[in-house]
Amino acid sequence: MAEPTPSPQAASPQLEAGAYEVIRQRLDKHGAELQRRLDLLNNDRKAEFGGIDTALLATTRLTTDNNCVPRDMTAIGPRRFLFGYNVHLGLRSQMHVEDVFAGYDYNPEDHSFHPIKDGLLSDPQFVEDFAYLYGYYKNASFLKFHRIGPHLYMGMSVGRGAAEVKTFKWMVNDEAGTLKYLGNRSDHEFVFPPTQEFEWKRARRDMYRYGAHPHISIEDRVFVETIGGDLTVKVENNTDSGRGIYSEPVDNADQTLDDAEVHYAIVGNLILLKVLPYQEKTWRHLVFNERTREAHRVDSIEQSCVLLPDGHGIIFPHGYVLQTGEVKRFDTGLPPMRFERRVTAANGEDTLFVFTDLESGHYLLLAYNLITQSIATPITCQGYSLFPSGELVLFQADDEPRKHHVVQSWRTPFITADAAPHAQSQSFLGKIGNAEIVRAMAECHGILNLLAKDDSFSGLYVELARSSGDITDSYFWIGKEEAHDLKSILSEIKSTAEAALGEFEKVSRMRKNAAEQTAALQKKAAKSIAASTHGDPADILGFVHLLSALRELRGQIIALKDVRYVDADEVARMDSGVAEAADKLSQKCVAFLLREEALDPYRRQISEQQARVPSLAKVLEATEVEQALAQSSTELEMLTEIVSGLKIEDATETTRIIEHISALFAQLNQVRSVLRNRRNDLAKAEGAAQFHAQLSLLGQSVLNYLEVATTPEKCDESLTRVMVQLEEMESRFSDFDDYAAELTLKREEIQTSFEARRQSLVDALNRRCQSLGQSAERILASVRNRLSAFAKPEEVHAWIAGDAMVAKLRDLIEELRKLGDSVRADDLQTKLKTLQQDSLKQIRDKADLYAEGGDVIQLGRHKFSFNRQQLELTLLPREGRLVFHLTGTRYFEEVADPRLDELRHVWEQTSVSENAQVYRAEYLAWQIHKTHAPDAAVDVPAFMAQRYHEGYTKGVHDHDAALILEPLRAMEKALGPLRHAPAARGLALLFWHAWPEDEEKKALAARMRSKGRMRELLGISGADVQDSPAASIEAFLQQLASASPQSWCPGFSRSEAIAACLLEELQHLGPRHPALPFTRSAAAVELIRAFRKELVVKMAAKEFDETLAALEAQPVTAFVVAREWLAALHPGTDGGVLTEAAALLVLRDSPPAVTPAEPATRASLTGFTGTHSRIHEAALELDYHEFTARLARYEKGVVPDYERFQQLKHETAVQRRAQLRLEQFKAGVLSSFVRNRLIDQVYLPIIGANLAKQIGAVGADTRTDRMGLLLLISPPGYGKTTLMEYVAARLGITLVKINGPALGHKVTSLDPAEAPNASAREEVERLNLALEMGDNVMIYLDDIQHCNPEFLQKFIPLCDGTRRIEGVFKGVAKTHDLRGRKVAVVMAGNPYTEVGGKFQVPDMLANRADTYNLGDILGGHQEAFKDSYIENALTSNPALARVAARSHADALACLKIALTGSREGIEFEANQSPEDINDCVAVMEKLLRVREVILRVNQEYIRSAAMEDAYRTEPPFKLQGSYRNMNKIAEKVQPLMTDAEVDALIADHYRGESQTLSQAAEANLLKWREINGLLDEPAAARWDEIKRTFGRNLLTGGAGESDPVARITGQMSAFTVGLEKIERAVASPTLSDLTIERLQKIIEGLRAVPVNVEIKVQPVEKESAEELPVSIDSRVQQPSADFTDSAEKKGVRKKGRG
Repeated sequence: MAEPTPSPQAASPQLEAGAYEVIRQRLDKHGAELQRRLDLLNNDRKAEFGGIDTALLATTRLTTDNNCVPRDMTAIGPRRFLFGYNVHLGLRSQMHVEDVFAGYDYNPEDHSFHPIKDGLLSDPQFVEDFAYLYGYYKNASFLKFHRIGPHLYMGMSVGRGAAEVKTFKWMVNDEAGTLKYLGNRSDHEFVFPPTQEFEWKRARRDMYRYGAHPHISIEDRVFVETIGGDLTVKVENNTDSGRGIYSEPVDNADQTLDDAEVHYAIVGNLILLKVLPYQEKTWRHLVFNERTREAHRVDSIEQSCVLLPDGHGIIFPHGYVLQTGEVKRFDTGLPPMRFERRVTAANGEDTLFVFTDLESGHYLLLAYNLITQSIATPITCQGYSLFPSGELVLFQADDEPRKHHVVQSWRTPFITADAAPHAQSQSFLGKIGNAEIVRAMAECHGILNLLAKDDSFSGLYVELARSSGDITDSYFWIGKEEAHDLKSILSEIKSTAEAALGEFEKVSRMRKNAAEQTAALQKKAAKSIAASTHGDPADILGFVHLLSALRELRGQIIALKDVRYVDADEVARMDSGVAEAADKLSQKCVAFLLREEALDPYRRQISEQQARVPSLAKVLEATEVEQALAQSSTELEMLTEIVSGLKIEDATETTRIIEHISALFAQLNQVRSVLRNRRNDLAKAEGAAQFHAQLSLLGQSVLNYLEVATTPEKCDESLTRVMVQLEEMESRFSDFDDYAAELTLKREEIQTSFEARRQSLVDALNRRCQSLGQSAERILASVRNRLSAFAKPEEVHAWIAGDAMVAKLRDLIEELRKLGDSVRADDLQTKLKTLQQDSLKQIRDKADLYAEGGDVIQLGRHKFSFNRQQLELTLLPREGRLVFHLTGTRYFEEVADPRLDELRHVWEQTSVSENAQVYRAEYLAWQIHKTHAPDAAVDVPAFMAQRYHEGYTKGVHDHDAALILEPLRAMEKALGPLRHAPAARGLALLFWHAWPEDEEKKALAARMRSKGRMRELLGISGADVQDSPAASIEAFLQQLASASPQSWCPGFSRSEAIAACLLEELQHLGPRHPALPFTRSAAAVELIRAFRKELVVKMAAKEFDETLAALEAQPVTAFVVAREWLAALHPGTDGGVLTEAAALLVLRDSPPAVTPAEPATRASLTGFTGTHSRIHEAALELDYHEFTARLARYEKGVVPDYERFQQLKHETAVQRRAQLRLEQFKAGVLSSFVRNRLIDQVYLPIIGANLAKQIGAVGADTRTDRMGLLLLISPPGYGKTTLMEYVAARLGITLVKINGPALGHKVTSLDPAEAPNASAREEVERLNLALEMGDNVMIYLDDIQHCNPEFLQKFIPLCDGTRRIEGVFKGVAKTHDLRGRKVAVVMAGNPYTEVGGKFQVPDMLANRADTYNLGDILGGHQEAFKDSYIENALTSNPALARVAARSHADALACLKIALTGSREGIEFEANQSPEDINDCVAVMEKLLRVREVILRVNQEYIRSAAMEDAYRTEPPFKLQGSYRNMNKIAEKVQPLMTDAEVDALIADHYRGESQTLSQAAEANLLKWREINGLLDEPAAARWDEIKRTFGRNLLTGGAGESDPVARITGQMSAFTVGLEKIERAVASPTLSDLTIERLQKIIEGLRAVPVNVEIKVQPVEKESAEELPVSIDSRVQQPSADFTDSAEKKGVRKKGRG
């Protein structure tokens, strides 16, 4: 019915070359190919289902009995129809049925019509009703037939118009072609479908958008308004402009926005508008396409408008509009039509729309083809009958009554479903169905229509990509070859459209920019042309300005030509217009220049500027003059060019004009020269001031920028800005050399300042990040300790979510991210998550493995105690020496550091505030006493809280300190100057007496007296530090000690105390007390009195006085003598009192007559709660002088020593800890470790059984004969090391891992000195350290396949009952006896070494070992072994990890669902979402497929590893099927993957794995494909060839080409290969029988040839390292056979070395 759609290639305009145009050409090519394939598919479809094209079959005549005017016809059966007409009665008075209706049978063979004779309309009731109608209504006439379902209505007009209708209702039997009359009371049923198949909506007030040009917003998709004199449709919500894409005038220009009535309807991309402007009677109908952004006036939709099938668009009596933007109209010349019915063909491809007009009786038939998306040629008629077979009979009525009426017969595709032939074909297209194919082809034609659009189609490429994808996704069969693989070309269109999107946007922007530039220039050109043509300028300046503007405009127009996508024709027109205007203006200008006064304005300008030059005072003014002169020069040059370029007939006129201009140039040059000189003079004067001002401004800018440069980035930015300023100054003052040198220095200074600032910022940032990181690490340590205390997973989650420490940690991490340290932040985030996961694992382990209240861990049937003590390095005294000790082990190492030996007296001290002589509360009280005035209030607990490092206990030491502090402060207040100890007072007096009377002594005395007056008068007390004679006193004390060490009290020798006492004594000197001493202790006074009495009694007073008098010049000696006398007469006296009394005797002091009263200095204190040797029964004796002296001595001597000892101890421990690298000995559970059922049921029990032999289990049955070795063998990636780390961590045992590859094959001794390299030496040292620990140690040798068997033999005695091993620690050989110790030995290895060979364990060592292969199935636990692959992958896949993180049991439940396919009886522990469960099950199902492949690989690997090389029939299989491989694949599996995608993922993984093998990569990959059933014929043939070659190579041995035996064997092998090829060729049926017979004889003859091989091997002396220690002499003899032509014997003799 429809013409084929033209190729999109022809519809697309030819564009410029470029990326976008290439894409367009590619789309055109794809469109042509899509059209070709659609045509092929359409042909196949028609061949399969039959295709019917609309065609005119015949034009015949239908004869009626009377002359009549035909009105309508309708089909009532397969080949029968009713014909209705109106006749003129004439002289007859009554109308009969046959005068209006007649029935006919249609013969499709000859297209003839035959009247029906069976009384089709002879129903009596109908005849009666018919007669009554015509009898009652004189103007009655037949109107039309109307079919509604099975009912037929005969519409009879009974009035003047078609609105007054009476009907006869019939029931139609379409199969029999009969009618049954139902009556004439169905007038109300004679109705037609709605004229519009959509609902109009009225625009509301809230859609109004006000502004300069208001409009109504139709759902923000299109905008319409009727103001300003026109109806405008806009696509932009822009009320600033009234421009739109469509406009037409309205009758009333003066109307507002709400005067018009607007209705709209939305049909896909089409927006239908119904607008009634103000004071108009006729509605205006418009259709706006949102894609094409076009609007069309279509008033015929008011009559009828229905929807096309599948949402293609709308159709109305005068055309149709498609969603793709196509608008088709046709003029039928018919009156307004209304929609009557829709007929859909059985093929689903064609739809017939029937429109009718009741008044005239006309019909309009529009056939729409779904595939081509087009309407066939409209058919107009007066009546029609459409039979079920698709044949259409119609007629055209004449105005005059006739008997013979022309009727046309048409063939159409509108066959009913019952009449359509039912295809029984089982072909591909037949199975799909015609309707499905038609829909797909229709959508593909939509793609072609889109391809035919140009770029103005909105969203063209988005729609192309979307539609192409929708088609390929909607029809599964579209990619099949039977469907001509439409999917591939649609995919190409989709990918090309997606690629075009970016280019299209760019081109759109470029086009828009070109249009905007063109419009701007057009406006500017129009303005300039108008200015040049409308009137002549008054002077030459006006001409110059206009000519200059036109010249500039032409330059812009020429530049516009280079803009892409500009309208070249428009630019050319614009250029020609401007050029023409410029020529005309030039002619006028020349005519004006011929006047004498034409150049007067320039003469005035030059003269004015010339007059300004002498009065110029600034460079700026000179610049203005220079610019004015330059402007005049430019304009004069342009005048010269204009005159020179014009064709002036009179050459003298041209010469005259040029001469006038030249004269002006001469004057101009003169003024310029004078101006230049004047400007240079001004510049020199202003330069210095400007330079220094700019330099000052630059310095201020540097300071400002340095202040705002708070980050390194801002620092760089500020430096750039300053450098720009500096460069501007350099360019400005480039003419001054002195300034340039100064600017160079300034540049270096600025750069140095900013670099220093930047470095300081970087350092501060790094320090901040380091500080935050350390804080986070400390919080992590606290989090780790806190998490270890939880017993339920819920507690862990709740604490992590709500704890302040964790929140602080997250804040620190976020702050680190803001500071740019994302690496540290990510590391901390990972550590936090790891801690949480480890805690959950530990909780599960506690529930499953721990027993007896959590103190014992059970591995299988054996229970073990576990060590809670962390491995730490400490320093502690042991047997009089300071040693290093590793906690939990028997490691003791003597510390050799003389600095620590000097501090032996503080080794045993545990706190800085306490030792055997000082109680901790005493030290606290002393610190308070020193820092607070006697009357000041003291909060002892608060003071103590700030000194937490001194080790106080709250409630104990603060309580006891308060008990001491109260009487201590009371004593000090009461004692006053007597608070100083007697010894300090005596030595102070002696020092002052011994000090010669010099200026310094006098100055000190005067200064102290002044301070005494200040204290008395002003209340100001205290002596400055610089006044203290402590240094002189210290020298004096040394002198005194050297004179007589026994003569003074060392306990009171602090120079500070003596100086303080002396200064206070001096402050009391005055008129009343002109000399010292000012104070005396009562004990000293009593001692002197007693001493004097004793001397008198013994008559020695005179001699004593004479002795002192003789030593008056030697006060120190006199003091010694006096103290000796006092001590001799009073031996039990306190040493301090002796010192004071001796000093008083030397000073010749006369004691007072009455002994001065002295406050108490002793007190007995009770109620102490602390414990110390000075406290007895909660009581403490307090002696003020003894207390202050002891605490002062402790603070000066012991405290610094203790602090120094702690610092040295810390430094030494840190250094040794770094040397020992203790962190590597702390076993940790990897975050990827999963304790699966295989580990619980198999591995932990066997490990527990072995450890019970090695370290002993808990209980009475523990073994005392500890021995054995645990040897774990498996392919790489099965978690041997991870498993043992887990066991060691849970047992709390120190794990010492020895790296086998680092040892290598060259290490055979346990002496580190014999190690070949640093890595091996470190491993041997670590092993000896483990032996030195000697307890709570697990020695783990990893990858022993890399170790020398001789090295492994060293462990034989360690693994038997002797438990001894020889080692070397720190250069000293020793025997380690580990009997009864908690020491375990574990070794692990892989079947192959690093070079591919198999390793061996010494037999005696293997005999002592429990050996297990973790890569094989142990003890019948096949299912647990298989499931372990899945369980170990739980942390690798995100979908599995989400479920397993909440509950491991839930993950196993998902595995069960994946295995069984049923969820019956499955319950989940945690709160899992259905989406997570579904994803987990989906991934599990994929991983089960992966697991089977990996299991087959693992089994083949183990089988190959166990095979002896001599018995192999194929290369060894090295690909692995371990947990590691499973995890690598699992992390890439997605829930939505198909089985094919999973298989491809596995294949890619093993293809990559094979490339990493050192050799036989191809062979291993082929073997992998074989065991998985993936070998195709070429690969199988290649695999067979490799196996045959491997077998032959195995026969030749492994000596290589240098071995003569190998070469001879190789020649024989090649000979054999040739025979095999000949034999295979003989077996081929392609040769003739004669040839086969001859070849068989040749082969038999060759086999009969005797070959003798003689090889002699004898030892020889090697001449070089490369030679072999034997000489090989080989001989091969092969006699000739009978069939050879030569009887000579051929021999080969070869001899070689090495």
